[in-house]
Amino acid sequence: IMPSMTADYFGTKSLGANYGYLFTAWGVAGVGGPFMIDAIKTATGAVTMAMYYVSAACVAGIILVFISKKPEFKGA
Repeated sequence: IMPSMTADYFGTKSLGANYGYLFTAWGVAGVGGPFMIDAIKTATGAVTMAMYYVSAACVAGIILVFISKKPEFKGA
């Protein structure tokens, strides 16, 4: 579903580059996220606060999905 959504929102002209940016961000988050959670756990002594941050990021993402402008389809 992500390649088609990327094409719908950003067009097919630069689909490869845009999808590459998407996967790069996903990879950075996948590598950096555990380190961030460990740093928060070390600072606070528990992962509870880290889970609040992760939950807030998920809620923000859901909100962005619902408020983002829907793509306009142009006839052929």
